[in-house]
This record gives sequence, C-alpha cells and structure tokens, in this order.
Amino acid sequence: MKINSVRVYNYKSFLDSGEIEFSEGFNIIVGQNNAGKTALLETLGFNIQNIPHRSTVSIPNPNIPPVTKSSLRASLRITGTELRDVVEGQHRGAQFYIALPTNNARFTGLDVYEQLVSKEFIDLEFDVSDARIVPVDILRHHGYEAVPGSIGIQGARIQVNPHDGSISLADTNKYSISDSDDITSAILPSLFNRVYIFKAERLNVSDSPFGSQTVLANNASNLPEVLSNLSGNNPVRYLKLVNYVKLIFPSITDVRVRASKLQGGMLEIVTWIEDPELEREDLSIPLSASGTGVGQVLAILYVVLTSYISKVIVIDEPTNFLHPGAARKLLEIIKLYPQHQYIITTHSADIIKIVEPSMLHLVKWERPQSQIETLKNRDVSGLRRSMLEVGARFSDVFGADSVIWVEGATEEEAFKIILGASDNALLEGTTIAAVAHTDDFGNKKNAGLVSLIYRKLTTSNALLPIPIGFIFDREEKTKQQMRELSNASDGRIHFIGKRQFENYLLDLDAILELMMSLQGFIDLDVTKDFLNGWVESNGARYIKNFNQKPSLSNDEYKDRVDAAKLLSSMFSQISEGREEYRKTTHSLSLTDWLVKHKPHVFSEIVELIKRIINQKPAI
Repeated sequence: MKINSVRVYNYKSFLDSGEIEFSEGFNIIVGQNNAGKTALLETLGFNIQNIPHRSTVSIPNPNIPPVTKSSLRASLRITGTELRDVVEGQHRGAQFYIALPTNNARFTGLDVYEQLVSKEFIDLEFDVSDARIVPVDILRHHGYEAVPGSIGIQGARIQVNPHDGSISLADTNKYSISDSDDITSAILPSLFNRVYIFKAERLNVSDSPFGSQTVLANNASNLPEVLSNLSGNNPVRYLKLVNYVKLIFPSITDVRVRASKLQGGMLEIVTWIEDPELEREDLSIPLSASGTGVGQVLAILYVVLTSYISKVIVIDEPTNFLHPGAARKLLEIIKLYPQHQYIITTHSADIIKIVEPSMLHLVKWERPQSQIETLKNRDVSGLRRSMLEVGARFSDVFGADSVIWVEGATEEEAFKIILGASDNALLEGTTIAAVAHTDDFGNKKNAGLVSLIYRKLTTSNALLPIPIGFIFDREEKTKQQMRELSNASDGRIHFIGKRQFENYLLDLDAILELMMSLQGFIDLDVTKDFLNGWVESNGARYIKNFNQKPSLSNDEYKDRVDAAKLLSSMFSQISEGREEYRKTTHSLSLTDWLVKHKPHVFSEIVELIKRIINQKPAI
C-alpha cells in the first residue's frame, strides 16, 4: 500500500494545501519551524480533528463565525493481492457489498471480486471529516465507466468463510448500495492500520499483555508481544533485528522480552549494556528506563523487517530522538527494505543525502497559510548538483562513523552514484567527502602532515567521523612517488588506476549520448566515428611519450591521457564554442549513464573503496 496524495482543508496552518503527491520509496518533508510539517504529518493517520485554520482569509471579520470543520481528501493505492489479504485474512466471517458494473448484467459479485483481486493496483479516493470516511466515486475504484441515465449503484453481497477465508455469494439478490457500502470503502479502516507514524515523544511500549499477535499495532502498544512471538517463531529474523539495534546503538549489547516481574500476565522489553555472557540478569535495563529513541527504533525495525506487504512508515524528524550518527544508520538500514513507502520530516541536509528521496516537499509559511512546494526525483538530483556548481554542500560528514576523502566535489558525488548502483550496504556508517585542497598532499612531507591534520580535526570532535582513507588521481606520478606518499600518510593515501577520474568516462557511447542531450550539439551531425576521428586528429596533444595513434579504443591511451583537458577541448571545438564541458554536471551525467549501461567500467574504484573500508586503519 502507498499513499498517493492528500489535500488538507482548513486544518491548523493549512487553509487549502493543494494536492500533495507522494511517491514510492522515500519522501522527504522539509521546512522551517512552525511552517506546518507536523500538521501535515498528523493528517496522514486519516483521523483528522476539527482544528480550523485561523487567519484574516478564513475569518475576514470578527463578527463572521469561522468554518469549524477540518477535512482531508486522500488517495491510497493498493494491489489486488493486498485487497485479498485484508478481506480474506482480516475479515473472516464478514459480509461485504460489492458494486456491479452497470453495463454487464451477467457479472456476479464473485466475478467482480476475482477481477478486483487480480488487478495490478486499485486507487481508492476518499474524504475524511468529523471522524467520517466518505468514498469518492466507487465506480472509479472498480474501473467502471458510469452509464449515462443510470440511477444509483447496484451491488451484490459476498461473504467470507470464517474458517478458511474463502469467498462465496451471500445470496443471489441485487441491492441498491451507496459509495460507503462497497467493499473498497469498507476495508479503508483496516488499511489505515498499515500507516505507522513515529514521533519524537517517548512511546509507552515497555510492557504489554501476553498474546499471539504478530502484527504491530499502529501505535506500537503491543511491541513486547510481537517481539516475543518473533523471537520464538523466527529466531533468525529476531537476531537480525537485534543486530541492527546494536549497530544503531553501540552501547546496547542485547535486547530481550521476558515476563514482567512487577505485573502478572505482562511482558516487558529489557536491554543490556553489559556483556550478556556475564549472565547478570540483574543488570538488564527496562525499555522504560532506556533512551527515548530505543523504543522508536525497535518499533520501526519490527515493521520494516516483518511486513511481507508494503506499509507506510512516517517518521517525524528522526534526529529529534536519535543522535545524527544513529539516525544515519537507521536510514541506511531501512533503505535495504524498499518495498515500503517512507515519509520523513527533517531539518537535516545529511538525511536528504542518505535517503536520496524520490520526492521532496518544502513546507513554507507564506502569510497567512502554509504552502507546499514539491521537487520530484530529477529535481532533487538537479538541486544537489546545482549546489556543487556553486561550491555549496550538504553537511558532508556530520554524523558518520568514518570518512573517505576524495579528489574533489565531482568525485565525491560520482563515487556515491557508483557505490549506490553496486552495493548500497557498503557505506553503512561511512561517508565520502571532498578534500579542500589536493595540492596540500603533493609531496611526501606535506602528505604526512596534512593527513595528520585531517585525522586530528575529525578525532577532536565525537560528532565528526574518523578518516579511513584518501583517494586521489594518480596524474603523472610514478609508482615510486605514489608509494612514498602512501607511506608518509601511514597507508591512508590511495590512487586510482587511471590518470584522473575523467579517464573512466572516456566512452564513445556515453559521450555521444550526453552531447545529444545538450542544446549546443542538437543541430550537429555527431557520430561515434566522428568523435573517434576527432580524437585521432587532436588527441596527441593531451598525452606525453605516446608513439601510437590516439584512439579511445586503445586502453593505454585512455588510461594515460589528460582526460579532463581532452573532454574540455572536444566539447568546445565540436560545438564551436557553444558548449563547455563542466565537471560538476557533465562528469556526473556520464557517470550516471555508465553506471546504468556499463557498470564494469567502475569495478576498480568499487574494489578500492571496499579494500579501504575493510582495512580501516587505527588512528
């Protein structure tokens, strides 16, 4: 299930929010304090209260009574399989009305039901106000066309077997039904329970009664019960959850559920910060006495790990209940479970970097009401790259455990693109950032001094990460020079296998694809043969001591040529000065294309980063 969209009317700071769309994957909501982020999140539970908007627009005159009703129009998307799961799994013994097509008298309620549950997806639109749910046009839910002149909606009645969940006709009658009667409307409250909203406030989830439930309540009140059942029914998955908790909170060594010593018939969650091998049960700590974020993390991870169908997970400012490093680890973990929809509010630019949102919503206060501005995936990527153009950055290393410093801003972004396509889990707790001045590392005396400064800078503050390596272009350095620089930095300085990062981008297919997307090349007849011919005619000036014919099919030439200058001249000359090669945009575009079509090009870089992370030298 996912939330398609919401539109908020007359609620707190929103007079009319306009339609707010949400995508699959990660959705980020940003905005200043008191702009309306929390108010927007509150509506996603579909239990909106009457707290009307108050401004001179909604109440232009003190003598005019305000409109007191707050309301919400929303749309959910579910699959046919999810519909079957809700009906046959959660409503055994129930009866439902089901709308019949107005133009096909032969269709029975069973026919319609089977057609519904075989659909790839079903969009359910509804209004919420005064605790009432009012569906909008159930004929659209079924994919029917309204027949002109038809009056009302005809429906059949089906029943769910209380024992095995099988579906049968309750009777052979036809009924006149309303939008609210239809099965797609009747299941909406059950779907709302698949939305989990986690706020910074402490969850009252330390204890709960014994039971057999395996689905977490959307207020997490039965967390001890479901964790206890998970540890017994699926100990491997339970161990995975505990290991994730230990990764997020290094001080925690174990998490268990036991019978409460204070209340009969109750379970309680306890944590350990000492080695469990000591077998000191008296040293365990009740969850109620643990930090605020532990309960939230346990509940979030339980939903993420155990739900075989997609859920909606809403997290209000994770850094309000977690240290930035812990929030980063939590988000890196839940990224490994992309079947869910995530909606996260944040003030942290680092969180935006981590989750790479499909959609970003900026909540702005524009007197007298909150307004929403939306950036979709391409816009978010463009914003990030535009910031690189002007030298701005998201907070590059804040909250990470360790950092790999690289040649420049382009390499920082490109390496993340490469690793994101090859191994999302590789960088858990590690970030990549650009060094300020690579020239500082140019000789072995400076290399040792500057790498020491970087180490002291990051180890003097617990909020900044440990530098575990530096990756630079090899340029024209000899093996001996590279070895000396590496030794001077205690093995932390590494060099890529080619002259520059741009050498990995010298691919005719990728370059041609990029040129054809740029305005300066649109009217030109550029082909791969033309590009290769240009290199053969002009490429010799960008390489020394090379006696062969320049060609991008020659591996030695591609490794040693000054690729940055080659690409700069190629773009400028072929476009007749209309197009300039820009590293911070064009190199990233080439990287994107190669990652999608020829990822093997970067295997050497991936292996180098893996080696650095696995070795992690001591400070």
